Amino acid sequence: MVLNTEKKAYLVIREVLAGEANDVYICRETEGIGAPYKTVWIVKDRGIVRRLLENVDDYCEETFAQSERMGFVFPYFQERPLQKFYLGSIRKGSCSCQQVWLALVEQCMVSKLPSAVVYLILCQEQVHIMPDGSIRFGFQLDLSEYDDSICEKDIVIACADAVARLALLEDPDRKGDRVRLQAASLLTRKLERREYLELIQLYRDIRVLGRTDSAGKKWFGRYGASGWIWVYRLLSCVCAVLVCLAALVIAGRLFFGEAFFWKLSGSPLEVIGTESLLQ
Repeated sequence: MVLNTEKKAYLVIREVLAGEANDVYICRETEGIGAPYKTVWIVKDRGIVRRLLENVDDYCEETFAQSERMGFVFPYFQERPLQKFYLGSIRKGSCSCQQVWLALVEQCMVSKLPSAVVYLILCQEQVHIMPDGSIRFGFQLDLSEYDDSICEKDIVIACADAVARLALLEDPDRKGDRVRLQAASLLTRKLERREYLELIQLYRDIRVLGRTDSAGKKWFGRYGASGWIWVYRLLSCVCAVLVCLAALVIAGRLFFGEAFFWKLSGSPLEVIGTESLLQ
């Protein structure tokens, strides 16, 4: 099957979806050797078509009419679902877990796609991780759940949920990973309380987790466990001394008056030899 537009013709390589609201195809341009693959939507729902056509030039390579339907052409990226290839990318050392989480949030922040489409990408797991650790959005979407009321709050909740699920993925080689456990706990707690309203809030939380871990590793690597124990003991002694001093001050005021400690320490200096300092 060939899909013809005013500019190009696309040979259908694979049918991904035949849905109620849209069909999805993986296609290739018929002209030229080694032509790139494309993801093509054939949207049947006229209401969705109208909403997608708003600012369509910002995110879509080409649009074309197909009978009473509308076609939308998007890039096609190598299919490497984030949930499936995440741990492998971390183990290979091409990226760290924080870098992947931040890349996902950044992609949501800079994307020019409609909010409803970004939300569907997150919910339908069309986020892909490239071999270098970068994040790309796929377009093999079922638009039947397209909701024009989706806003940034909905996106950040879906994005935080995706990051939390990544943090909870168990890597046998890194069972005690501190940042992963902290991230899972923090994000789960904030999701339950519905605290995230903007993507920048999630971005800052992930950045803070990364800085905290780096500082902790630097300190622990320099001083080791014995250093922590020594600092704890020193602080305990200082606290004990301060508590004793505070108790003495309170007892002195109760039994001897407010100026007791001043008189105790200051009286010997009131007279030096035959001269009085009080004159």
